[in-house]
This record gives sequence, C-alpha cells and structure tokens, in this order.
Amino acid sequence: MSVVLFDDWKNGAFLVPSFVPASYHLLMSLEDVKIRPIETALPLDVEAFIEEASRRIDLYLARQTKLRVPRFVASDAREAYRALRAVSEDRLALGCTFCEWGSGFGVITSLASMLGFDACGIEIEESLVENARQLAADFHLESRFVCGSYIPEEYDYSTDGVGNTVALSESTPLPSELARGVRVFDCDNEIEEYDVIYVFPWPGEAELVEELFDSRAAAGALLVTYDQQDGVIVQRRVV
Repeated sequence: MSVVLFDDWKNGAFLVPSFVPASYHLLMSLEDVKIRPIETALPLDVEAFIEEASRRIDLYLARQTKLRVPRFVASDAREAYRALRAVSEDRLALGCTFCEWGSGFGVITSLASMLGFDACGIEIEESLVENARQLAADFHLESRFVCGSYIPEEYDYSTDGVGNTVALSESTPLPSELARGVRVFDCDNEIEEYDVIYVFPWPGEAELVEELFDSRAAAGALLVTYDQQDGVIVQRRVV
C-alpha cells in the first residue's frame, strides 16, 4: 500500500517506469504459484475486523479529502485474506514470518497475524502507522508496524516527481534532480529472513517490487501481490 498525494492520484499522474530492460523478466528467478480458491464465508471475527477497519479508513480518508496530504488505496481485504489462508493451510510458505511492504492501515498485516503468521508491516507515512497500531491493539492482535521504507538502505532510488519510484539501483549514483536520498528498511528482520512478503504496488511499480524481491529474498520465499485487475498473485523465488 503506497503513499501518494491525492491530487496526483485523482489526475492520473502515474508513469510506467522505463528502467527495467525488456530482457529482465527472462532473468528473474520467480515462478507463479497456483493457490487453492477458498469460497467459504469468512470467520465472524475476521469479518468484524474488516468492517471496523473499513469504517476507520473511510473516516481517515474523509478527513483528508480537502487537504493535500498523503493518501492510499487499500487492497481487497477479503480476497487477500482468502489467498493468505490458502498459503497457510496448504503450507505453501517455508515458514510463518510475514512482512507487508507499504502496510497503510495495517489491515493485511493484521489479517496475516490472525492466520498465525508472525506479521510485521512497514509504512513510510507516520499517521498510517499510528492508525495501524491502534487498530491492531483494539483487536488484541500481535501484528507489529514500523515507520520506514521497505527499500534497503544500500539502495538508491529516484522518483518521477509525483512520488512513484521509477528507478532502483544498488550503490549507483542518481541525478541530483531525481534523487531524494536513501530509504531505510527498518522492520524486525532483513528481507531475506521473511517467508512471505505482501505488497499492493502502485501502477507501474510492480516490476520494481519484483526486482527487489528477486534480488534480496531467500530461495523459496513467496511474493504475494495484489492487482486491481488480476487480484492476488503469488510467486515463489527459486534458484
């Protein structure tokens, strides 16, 4: 769940990054994982949590409507829960450590916690982190949240001017007019220590997410992404 200025989202100011070479996808060590569809109704406590989370998100967004402040778009919580439940029940992950990149209100991270994952979310917008922690505490969940970025500190990044990351490189200088410094990964573990990583990338950032995951995640780790058109996509990093 990424942060963007409301006017930028409303005006459609998104650019597909051109930094990924056409041949890159042939080199990535990611394979698709088919998950079992779960059609049954969600448990009552899960539904109650999602309903309350949706109510709080609506209130939060309503307060920001007329202000130029960070906004976010949430994943489909029910679809994400069903996918993570299939991952858990069918033991598709190597272990139970879970991290959400850009966790926003923390809904998916907390749902992962409800499924038994050791769940941590990382979010760059402090107000969202505070709301995520309060929501988890009110439901007595053990999910944890930190304020920071999922891009490791040794990586530089550049943006297109409206908050979208369009270039990512390790120890590579960036033009001063694009560079905004170094983002710090500051969760409980390093990327390679997580068994499942979940992210809802902004339009045009899916390739960046895959590149970072492919370069840093452990062999066998799962990347779970949400796409508004294709729904939940699960990939495994293989050697």
